[in-house]
Amino acid sequence: MPPATRLTSDFLIHQAHQLRTPLNSIIGFAELMRDGKVGSISAEHREYLGDILTSAAQLVEMINDALDVARLEAGRLDLQPAPVDVARLVSEVVEAKRNQASARRLRVDITIAPGLHGLIPDAARLKQVLSYYLDNALTFTPAGGRVMVNVAPEGTEAFRLEVADTGSGIRPEDPQRLFVEGGPSAAGSFHKQQGAGLGLILAGCIVELLGGRVGVQSTPGQGSTFFAVLPCIVAKNP
Repeated sequence: MPPATRLTSDFLIHQAHQLRTPLNSIIGFAELMRDGKVGSISAEHREYLGDILTSAAQLVEMINDALDVARLEAGRLDLQPAPVDVARLVSEVVEAKRNQASARRLRVDITIAPGLHGLIPDAARLKQVLSYYLDNALTFTPAGGRVMVNVAPEGTEAFRLEVADTGSGIRPEDPQRLFVEGGPSAAGSFHKQQGAGLGLILAGCIVELLGGRVGVQSTPGQGSTFFAVLPCIVAKNP
């Protein structure tokens, strides 16, 4: 890595950590006020505090993403190979997004190949990739639509993770750009909606670090399927 790039990454890592301190204070005091621990508040004020906490949580996610970008550039993103229960891992991530899906009346279906298990490069990073894919699908699928999470073997030493949606789809010339330059805002009708697309870029970087590959298949007006093919010693339970 060029010295200038390393300096930039080190600076970003330092600044991201520094930002967490005042942000944690904002979250802590807002929670105390919302929960009435420093005096009673009106329902209207409690709603406002809820909005503050939601925005603060989004900032935390953005800071964490910036940290991961900096760590990737600096070569400091450590991997922890471990056996994994794929079905449980997927269920945990989907459950964490349940409120987000319910708020937009989106149905989320899961299909996991029976008995799929094995050793993967890093379970936490796999969760992160799935979370980014789900965030993208839930954000850009119209209310009342459907999101599908599918996991199945890919050959004998890999597996394929897919998140499909019933959104507006992507123009044929845009799919690979999603992982390198601006995410959803670079693709078709997505440009009308907000979103830096950093999650998809990070997903691509993480999967590459894990020795896999990413991609997207889409037809305008019929939705999109984002996928990641990752190495894994896949086996069926006896």
